[in-house]
Amino acid sequence: MNNDVLDALTLWEFPPEDFSRWRREFSDAVDSYEEYQRWLSDRERLAERMGASAVRVQLTIEEMLAELAVQGARNTSESRAAIIGLVAARRRMSGISK
Repeated sequence: MNNDVLDALTLWEFPPEDFSRWRREFSDAVDSYEEYQRWLSDRERLAERMGASAVRVQLTIEEMLAELAVQGARNTSESRAAIIGLVAARRRMSGISK
């Protein structure tokens, strides 16, 4: 899978210990961390079928909330998606040695 986040679907992967808080603060659409992991895998397969790549972006709940605050963004699905893309691009760009 291509890991160039500039051309990829970015997916938020938080640590398992953050699941309860994620569910309280963001979503009650899934009942377990394992179900969330299956959802991520489904999205990765869908991206591949469409000829795209997907990249999981590791971000804790605290990091997400801090990024939302820094950007002055509301806690919405759209804002979180933008943050995930921003963080992924920032991390990718910081890895460039030139």
